[in-house]
Amino acid sequence: MNEPAIHPVAPADYEACERLIRTIWEARGSRFPPAGWYAWRYKDNPFPGSVQYGAWRGNDLLAHVGYCANRVAGPWGTIIGVEACDLAAAAAARGRGLGTSIISRLDEDAAGKGVALGYSFPVAGVARHFYRAGWSRPTRLGWWYRPLWGLVRTVAG
Repeated sequence: MNEPAIHPVAPADYEACERLIRTIWEARGSRFPPAGWYAWRYKDNPFPGSVQYGAWRGNDLLAHVGYCANRVAGPWGTIIGVEACDLAAAAAARGRGLGTSIISRLDEDAAGKGVALGYSFPVAGVARHFYRAGWSRPTRLGWWYRPLWGLVRTVAG
């Protein structure tokens, strides 16, 4: 079988992405966020690092990961960081490394947009994708990070 195509999510794909994410949330027994959350997180986010990637086979969305950009303040000043969120894979696509592949592509894209830091709070079954993509877990608190320092840029504010 041919390899899935991994590329940025286009506006025409938003509905499929939201549907896949909703399926994962509901399978976990989680309450899905209110209407408008998807547009708020990705489509209407004003920071340049917000981006989503998906893995497709033909017209079928197999997996999705989004990076939601925001300001991160620390001793280095204020930078643009991205929270990796909404990693979702269709049941038939799990266990094939798509999450790791998409995260790696997102890291490259975000670094190219001047994003300095990626961070996430993944559920247990998802953390392995971040580890395989080069992220670190600095504490036992369950959060992971990866410096994307290639193009650090300080922002006002």
